[in-house]
Amino acid sequence: MFAAVVAAGPVRSDPARSAGLRTRTVVAAAPSPAPAPHVMVIVEENREFGSVIGNPGAPYVNELASIYLLATQSFATTHPSLPNYLELIAGTTFGIQSDCTDCSVEGTTLVDELAATGISWRAYMEGMPAPCFAGAASAAGYAKKHDPFAYVRHIAGSPPLCGDIVPASQRPARPISCGSRRTSATTGTTARPRPWTAGSAPTCPPC
Repeated sequence: MFAAVVAAGPVRSDPARSAGLRTRTVVAAAPSPAPAPHVMVIVEENREFGSVIGNPGAPYVNELASIYLLATQSFATTHPSLPNYLELIAGTTFGIQSDCTDCSVEGTTLVDELAATGISWRAYMEGMPAPCFAGAASAAGYAKKHDPFAYVRHIAGSPPLCGDIVPASQRPARPISCGSRRTSATTGTTARPRPWTAGSAPTCPPC
């Protein structure tokens, strides 16, 4: 019988012999940490699942759903928009129940968890006129209620952190991207998100 052990790392011989065979202790090197993947989260709204998936009027979104993964057990928490966006980055609505633009919250977010593991991030906001923009809206269609980072005090109040909330024209990298009201299905049509989405994620490989 022939047996082989293949491992990365040094091999140390043991002089002990048993039944005429040399025993060898294989010491495997510690694995290197895997590089962080590039993850893109594109947030679009606002149609019910049944009005999009399987709808021939939304061919591009359905094409993505057929190539990649479809989360059938992922649900919004409430209406309107802002509480859901806050929950997306913090796991909580912080008790917010409206699309307020003069409110703020404080707590641990996805940004903090990524920073703790040394993973960079950036949020690309369509219609945002400049990084760290603090206004409620812009003429280009930016809406603060779709930008949960702008509500978190330790993010919005920190130039290095809010400096990573930038206009969508500066993508890509490791983004969390939110379309404006102009490309959102809230104010557009079911099929309308395609041009913006296609330009944001043209080369994502299948899982």
